[in-house]
Amino acid sequence: MCVGERKQSGGDGKHGRVPYTNAASATFWSAADILLRQGAQFCVSIILARLLSPAEFGTVALIYLFTEVAAIPAGTVMSMSLIQDRAATYDDECTVFWFNIGAAFVAALALSLSGFFIASFFEAPELAPLSAVMGLSIIAIAPGSIHNALFTKRLDFRPLMRAGLLSVLASGTVAIAMAHAGFGPWALAAQALVYSATATISLWLLSSWRPALVFRISSLQRSLRFSGYMMASVLLSLAAGRLYAPIVGRLYGMRELGLYSRGEATAQLPAVLLHSIIERVNFPLFSKLSDNRDQLRESMRIAVQSVIVVTAPMMLGLAAVARPAVLTLFGEQWLPSVPILRLLCCSGLLLPLHGINLQGLMGLGQSRLVFKIELIKKSLGVVLLAAGAFNGALGVACAIFITSMLTLPVSAHFSGLLLDYGVCSQIWDALPAIGAAALMACTVLLLSMSTSSLTPAFELMVLTLFGAVIYLALAFLLKLPFSARCAQFVRKIYPQNA
Repeated sequence: MCVGERKQSGGDGKHGRVPYTNAASATFWSAADILLRQGAQFCVSIILARLLSPAEFGTVALIYLFTEVAAIPAGTVMSMSLIQDRAATYDDECTVFWFNIGAAFVAALALSLSGFFIASFFEAPELAPLSAVMGLSIIAIAPGSIHNALFTKRLDFRPLMRAGLLSVLASGTVAIAMAHAGFGPWALAAQALVYSATATISLWLLSSWRPALVFRISSLQRSLRFSGYMMASVLLSLAAGRLYAPIVGRLYGMRELGLYSRGEATAQLPAVLLHSIIERVNFPLFSKLSDNRDQLRESMRIAVQSVIVVTAPMMLGLAAVARPAVLTLFGEQWLPSVPILRLLCCSGLLLPLHGINLQGLMGLGQSRLVFKIELIKKSLGVVLLAAGAFNGALGVACAIFITSMLTLPVSAHFSGLLLDYGVCSQIWDALPAIGAAALMACTVLLLSMSTSSLTPAFELMVLTLFGAVIYLALAFLLKLPFSARCAQFVRKIYPQNA
């Protein structure tokens, strides 16, 4: 039995209600966390890309797929029920904590045992021991998932920033040292393990929450009603989004897989950065606006306009400068990833719209509906991905691009039904920024035909500055709602104290 009375939690302490953080402050610290952490991680990846070969990156990219699938029950998905449920108690938190721990050990054991079959199927003996090490990273991250969820529920992202940045620096230092010493893919496996362990230790030191020996079946059932469908949705998303790894790895080898994974990681950086910043604030805040659908709809509209005005120039601009960017950051051995990077940048353009629709539905508690949407989207994605994979990594990138275009109406359809904010309204809100960014990208591509004689680094700088000036000029002429809408996003619609 848990010590003390069964009271509402949702905060950082063991019992009691803790005030939520100011929304503007939450957005700032969420942005600081993700920018610093992802920025440091990207710097580490640049160094590792020059120390390791595409084949070595491909080997670890393959095992990451199996690790992520195995880690779903023990990761943050189960803990999301505590964020969505405003009445979650300390007993609920303890129950989810122990469930995550048990699921982590089962997942790690399953991954370790399957490592021999994975290695045999892909004819890569090193995958067997790598599976065991990656299984340890699942065990290491599970004890900190509740602390992460409770900080997020409070919109208190400052401790998450400290823990995340420390984890990236510690794991990056170990990985670079091992890669320089010639450990190959083991450097990347060690990076994952050190990151998980450091993140968990840091979160425990920064939080006063501690579990009691409590496990209530009723609490587990309540959590599974929401998280069960979310687990299935995440599993579908991973299976469909990463299906390319076993297909490309088996048919074309680890080098081709490594080229694709590098293009994917680079293309995802700008879109995922912004998407992650907004998502971490959106989900808890959308949950609190679920009783006022007019306000929730307006919040989604402001989120779309605020995010796309930044995402569009970042993604299309990166597509335009892909060649000098790859040469400058990663070196000539990664040059074949340029066309892959360009296609994935275009597909990532709509990622924020997909995410905002799903966050709005999850805020309404519609996890079952989200699962159905993901089932439809991923079924289509799997068919296209399977067809594209037989044309190599570039075919996979084409399939991802087509899937992103075709599945947005599916995500937005239910937002139209429940919130009267469907795909036509969303596209209309996003179109001015996308049009301005597309015109900017075309202009940069034309200019790049006359700058190819420059050194890659200087060419990248010239094209980036030129593109920024063009987009800002177009944004001014079209009166895009940049600063005003972004400020409104964190100040006007969201209450100052949620």
